[in-house]
Amino acid sequence: EEIRPIRCTDGWWPYAGHCYSIQREPKLWKDALISCQEQDGDLASVHNIAEHSFVVSQLGYKTTDELWLGLNDLKTHFYFEWSDRTPVTFTKWQRGHPTYINGLDDCVVMKGQDGYWATEVCDKQLGYLCKKKPSSQRLEIETTEDPGCQKGWKRYGFHCYLVGSALVTFSEANKTCEWSKAYLATVESRNEQAFLISLIGLRSEKYFWIGLSNTEEQGSFRWTSGETPLFTHWNTGMPGK
Repeated sequence: EEIRPIRCTDGWWPYAGHCYSIQREPKLWKDALISCQEQDGDLASVHNIAEHSFVVSQLGYKTTDELWLGLNDLKTHFYFEWSDRTPVTFTKWQRGHPTYINGLDDCVVMKGQDGYWATEVCDKQLGYLCKKKPSSQRLEIETTEDPGCQKGWKRYGFHCYLVGSALVTFSEANKTCEWSKAYLATVESRNEQAFLISLIGLRSEKYFWIGLSNTEEQGSFRWTSGETPLFTHWNTGMPGK
């Protein structure tokens, strides 16, 4: 037997070893915190730009959203900390924030197109973002193989997929796939994108090569197969120049 993480429960999405859920039923900050804790989580802490980009681009975040985060200075005025007690390693303040109107702005929301953070009075009723670790359960070591796929590969549609954990360059990844008589993945639909997110979401590594590049012709992205992409899912501000 081995202990391994299971996938996130319905309504939660995986990223870098945690599960995330936007909950839009308006609550006071303290009630939002209780709601997340009752679901075995906490109000979300955000620790780097990659995690922030995931929240804004992959969770169905809307530009009209105003969501409570776990950041607050309720214990010590002007000293912001996360409710889950993780260290504050990154912030994404809106211009002019944090502000202290009448000394009441003790809690933090993410809002607007890019999900920047702003201080807000804690007794406002808003939606909120929860974050939790996936629950673990004892499972027998998997001996089942997806039909038509080699051991360790996962089937989706008519293809088999393998997530490589070695840290390599794009060209090395390309060669490794070729040695396995495979190719770096193409992503041809929103459903395939969601399947790939479910494959990598609970892994500790954050970045994975796919087969899209402009190495042959600058500014013109193509799959390693030579095809032009019909579906894309670029992060905000991408592709860069």
